[in-house]
Amino acid sequence: MKRTFHTPVFPLAEFSASDGTPFLVVPTCIAQLHKWLLSSLFVVILAAPNFAMAQSGAAANIDQVRNGPASAPVSPAPWVNGNAGASNAHYLEGHSIPYRIVVTGLTPGIHTIVIEWDIRQGGKNALDFITQYQSLRPHAQFVGHLQPDGEVIDPLAGLGLISPSVAFKTIDAPAGIPADAGVASPTRFSYYALKDLGKEVMTMFNGTDITSMTYLTQGDRTAASSSTSLSIVFTTTKPTVVFAWGGHIASQKDWGPGTSAVNINGSPYHTRLISIDGSGGNQDRSLSAAAVIQPPTCAFTGGADASCSGSSLTFTGPANMDAYSWTVTPVTTGGATPTSGTNQSITVTATSSYTISLLTTKSGVMSDANCSKSVTINTPGDPTATGATRCGSGSVTLSSTLGANNGTGNHWYATSTSTTVLTTGLTYDTPSLSTNTTYYVASFNTTCEGARVPAVATINAIAPGEIAGSATGCSPFDPA
Repeated sequence: MKRTFHTPVFPLAEFSASDGTPFLVVPTCIAQLHKWLLSSLFVVILAAPNFAMAQSGAAANIDQVRNGPASAPVSPAPWVNGNAGASNAHYLEGHSIPYRIVVTGLTPGIHTIVIEWDIRQGGKNALDFITQYQSLRPHAQFVGHLQPDGEVIDPLAGLGLISPSVAFKTIDAPAGIPADAGVASPTRFSYYALKDLGKEVMTMFNGTDITSMTYLTQGDRTAASSSTSLSIVFTTTKPTVVFAWGGHIASQKDWGPGTSAVNINGSPYHTRLISIDGSGGNQDRSLSAAAVIQPPTCAFTGGADASCSGSSLTFTGPANMDAYSWTVTPVTTGGATPTSGTNQSITVTATSSYTISLLTTKSGVMSDANCSKSVTINTPGDPTATGATRCGSGSVTLSSTLGANNGTGNHWYATSTSTTVLTTGLTYDTPSLSTNTTYYVASFNTTCEGARVPAVATINAIAPGEIAGSATGCSPFDPA
């Protein structure tokens, strides 16, 4: 039996199978409409904004900063959804890439977001920990850049929030980093130095309070690839909240040559928004390694830690730099020359202790200002020499005192230029002499010998009635 009925738009035909089961015959126009609706829905999903949607209705989006190429910095730096590369961003090892998450559609109460970043990629250190969002120092290493703190980072740019509240939460030290070696240590790990500067905080705008921040996972710092995740619990009465922080780019200063982020190919700097209130899609932002510049080395060779007054030492900087800038700072004005230089090598002649420093430049980036050396000029002062007199031929004993400035002994010489040491000590017994003879004495220490001071052995002829060998009553006498 066949029954036919009509809808106001499309006819539907209902038939019965041989076993009595009813089924519908759908006209072609309805099938086409159904196909069009499905394809349209697919297009809408693809074109939807890049955000994570929670079951509660809240949505979140993660941005990072493109601060312009090194040759054309942009400040304030814009926030983008896309990845960053050398053509639109520039950073140094030790800088922090700024990130922000904008959360919308929040209901009053407690909420949780989870973020994650790669601490290891390709067997190297990537983003080793997180910091405050404005952490782009040192920045004067970029030749011609005017902002000593780097480009201005405004987490609220383009959001239209007026006078929002601000809350902070200290970022705990992550696992696997060295212990704090103390303020005076030249090898102190960067996390502790940044914490002292107030740069180890998470910032929340327009919310009420960051209740807690807990590491959910902490990656293995010996693995080829690993990540660390952080849960942030917060309260708010506003529908929109903004979080801002920075991902610290691992530096060879902290981890050693060849182990830092610039040694990773591709885009090793990944940070993700994992979830909002337990749900939502994973959003990833990355920065190309080409946008992170390793400052040129300034390590120089040559020269000793200690030298003698008037001596010259030659120092040589690393090869293949675009520019060299030497600075020599003596402790005594005029105590060292020259006081500056622009060649790869410099020769310094000094009469007082000094410090020598080098800055290099390559491809528009200067080296760290940490290549310096102190040279101590520790030549002993002049000794005091005392001559001796006798009547007639024979030996006399000359005496001296140590020169100041760490003199450890005295050398005796037959002339002012002789290289042969007659004896070492405060006194010198001359050979048998028949005429007046001048000897020289100089104080020395472990590295230097001071000026030579004369000591005269005076031999007087024996006058009638005088006793040879005694200076008593002996006076200069010309037997002729």
